[in-house]
Amino acid sequence: MDILTKLATLNSTELLIMVEQAAKRPVVADHESRIINLEIYRRESLKLPPITPSWIIENLYISAPKAGSLLAHLYKQGFIEKNISSIDRRNVEITHTVLGRVRIESYLATLILGMEKIGMLILSKKDKKLVQSAINDNPATPLMQGLSENKKKLLTDLWDANKD
Repeated sequence: MDILTKLATLNSTELLIMVEQAAKRPVVADHESRIINLEIYRRESLKLPPITPSWIIENLYISAPKAGSLLAHLYKQGFIEKNISSIDRRNVEITHTVLGRVRIESYLATLILGMEKIGMLILSKKDKKLVQSAINDNPATPLMQGLSENKKKLLTDLWDANKD
C-alpha cells in the first residue's frame, strides 16, 4: 500500500473528519474555516500581519457576505478575535483566541502523529515531545466536543501510542 493510500485510510484521518463534523456547524466542518484557521495560525507563528476579511474574500474566492458569515461563526464559537487595525482604522484584523490556538494546535498535532504512525513522517524524540505537548485532550476542548466515548478513545489511543 502506498503512502497516500495509508494516509487516506488511517483511522486518525477519519477521526479528524468526524471531529469536524461532530459539531454539525459550518464553523468546524467547512474547508474555508480550516483555511482561515491555518492561515491565522501560520501568520501568528511567523509574526506576520494578521489576515483581514479582504484577504479571505480574495484568497478563498468567496463573497463578502459569505466571508462575514464564516467570521461570525468562528467568532461566536470563541475561536477568533476581530480587532480594528492600528494602522488603518477602516480595516479589521483577525487573530486567534487562546481557545482557537489550542484547537488548531491539537488538530495539527493529531494529524502529524497520524502521519508518523503510518510512516509518512519520522519525528525525532524532541519533535515528538513538542508535537505531543501541543495536544490538549481536555474533554472541554473543541477538538473533543461532540465525539462519542468510542471515538474519543480511538483518538486518545492514537495520542497515547505516540508517547515514548
